[in-house]
Amino acid sequence: MQAVILAGGFGTRLRPLTYTIPKPLLPLAGEPMVKRLIDAMPEVVDEVILTVGYMAEMVEEFFKEHDVGKSITVVREEEPLGTGGAVKNVEKYVDDVFLVFNADVVSSLNTKEIVAYHCKKSPLATVSLFSVEDPTAFGMVNLDENGRILSFVEKPKREEVTSHLINAGTYVLDTDVLDYIPPKRMVSLEREVYPHLLETERGMCGFPFSGFWTDAGTLENYLKAQHFFIAKMGIECCAHSTATILGRVERNVYLGREVYVGKRAKVSNSAVLEHVSIGEGAEIEGCIIGPGAVIKPNTFIKDCIIGEGAKMEGTHVGERYGYR
Repeated sequence: MQAVILAGGFGTRLRPLTYTIPKPLLPLAGEPMVKRLIDAMPEVVDEVILTVGYMAEMVEEFFKEHDVGKSITVVREEEPLGTGGAVKNVEKYVDDVFLVFNADVVSSLNTKEIVAYHCKKSPLATVSLFSVEDPTAFGMVNLDENGRILSFVEKPKREEVTSHLINAGTYVLDTDVLDYIPPKRMVSLEREVYPHLLETERGMCGFPFSGFWTDAGTLENYLKAQHFFIAKMGIECCAHSTATILGRVERNVYLGREVYVGKRAKVSNSAVLEHVSIGEGAEIEGCIIGPGAVIKPNTFIKDCIIGEGAKMEGTHVGERYGYR
């Protein structure tokens, strides 16, 4: 079985970090985001196709150097194609029912179960669904009693809310879906393709699941995703064996290779990537600190994304610094 990972975005919400590191390769508790996704796939998936545009060469190099236990094909997008266009662009690589993942979605979805559900119901497409308190920022989905999707409403107004189930960004598709996607242009599965599928005899089904779900493409959600993996390991924080810790490291912290945390420094709810130096008495809270950054003594940084090689001192809250 094939799985398609949609990884063609620019990672703009995580800049300046993503000026030098493509989002799929950002670490979540020590493993690249895309590897975490592949590791969670069922054994029946033996081939993974990645659709990549931005910094594709770095993604290709990663998979040349690392065996992830499945056959990997990286397909470059010369220009952004959207979710539907990206799927159409890999048409020649899929030959049966296949999975589609958004690269930055982290969840507790059991993909083996959604595949089995799809094969039992045999719709054109099955969409993973997650219940949220406020669906107005997402694609709201209404189901009938048999699990068939009745409607999609993209970012409904509050008075339009009739369901708390949202499109959770993982799909099982029949290859017949490809016939509904026009070639060689930007196409949205969610806005342009799925509405047509709802009108067909086979239609679409929804697969609700519970547990955990987030889009790891923002600072807040990236740290939520990191905590999900750290908690699964049954620990409070995760540090590479080469990290030197003289200060305090509190809940939900990842420290990468050769990170130095000085005396009286404190790090909490943050990801600190490789070769970072955190000076004596500095305090880091709710941040992502890019490779090679230097945090000078007694610096306070909260809710910031710090890019590769930045040198920080003073007080910074809710800001972005680093490579331009």
